[in-house]
Amino acid sequence: MTVTKDKETTVIASVPAFLEHINTLAQLHNVIIRELVPDSQNKLQYSIEMWVDYPTFLRFTASMESLNVSISDMAIRPYNLSKTPPIHIVKFNITPKNNAAPLESKRLKNLQLAVAEQGKRNPFIRKVSLPGEEGPLFINLTWVHKLELIARQGDKLIALIDGHNFALGDVFTSVEGNITLTEIIKGRVIFTKKTDKDTQQYVMKFRRSKGRGGRSQRRNRGSGQRRR
Repeated sequence: MTVTKDKETTVIASVPAFLEHINTLAQLHNVIIRELVPDSQNKLQYSIEMWVDYPTFLRFTASMESLNVSISDMAIRPYNLSKTPPIHIVKFNITPKNNAAPLESKRLKNLQLAVAEQGKRNPFIRKVSLPGEEGPLFINLTWVHKLELIARQGDKLIALIDGHNFALGDVFTSVEGNITLTEIIKGRVIFTKKTDKDTQQYVMKFRRSKGRGGRSQRRNRGSGQRRR
């Protein structure tokens, strides 16, 4: 990455040129960028979100390093582990310089050759199974929709999801289409959807924040309602 003392080079002089450089990489690696927005705290940064498999993620970020950008605050979350290869939700920030113009160096070319090699282990997949048993594969919606609260209202359990209440048997419209809430247990909810072949299951858990703040926030939001 080129380092410069000229502060003006960190400002995008041409939005079309900046978007064209990002779009070229996305088309090259067949990546759909679901979100590209300015960071709320730093207007020189842009937040990118994509849903990709691990090999594609490696190739895209290697190519991203060939642009004049700085990459920071990367987060990788599980999404659809039933796919081959599994799909993750990837978010990170970029700080473009000189409209994210392409760079050339021997190191960058070697990096792209390295990530192009086949058979790399995916460090974000962990499979746990019992001897002689094979559990169902869930599509993880934890970081797509937000489970905010599980509470009891009268004789039934209610799950607060994206600001709306859902009970057992209710249909929830997700990014995967209409799915039915079939189970509410401690810390998570389970949905199902009939497919042409069988039944697909979905799980949504409470998001874990760093430190203790996330846990205490969920407990406080449940005051006035009985948590399960």
